[in-house]
Amino acid sequence: MLWIMQKTKEQDMLDTKKDTPKSATNQKHHIIENRLLSILTDKPASKNYLISMVGENERTIRKCIHNLRKQGHPICSSASSRGYWLGTKADVTATANEMRSRAYELLRTANTMDRMDPNQMRIEEVQSEC
Repeated sequence: MLWIMQKTKEQDMLDTKKDTPKSATNQKHHIIENRLLSILTDKPASKNYLISMVGENERTIRKCIHNLRKQGHPICSSASSRGYWLGTKADVTATANEMRSRAYELLRTANTMDRMDPNQMRIEEVQSEC
């Protein structure tokens, strides 16, 4: 009986989540995305500039840029140029290659972590022996 009540509570929470601000959040992000597209040009715009122009936090800006890229907008960035801009085909290729390189490095790190010995001594253990 308890399980059934828990299940019902969880279902109610999920149903409430469906009806609440997800559509409002999507609407807000859509407005921010349109604003970003109107601001971006072929010249790099810094993250701080975009934050000040749009009036949102860094996380929201990055999420909207990610969504715009997934929609096919050629928003480029580079570790060396420090900013976002609407890029050429060559810029898009360079940005995609840089993303692949970062993803590959993260995957290598994750694979290394998978191979770590769970019995390996921790730094705290080493320090306590000294």
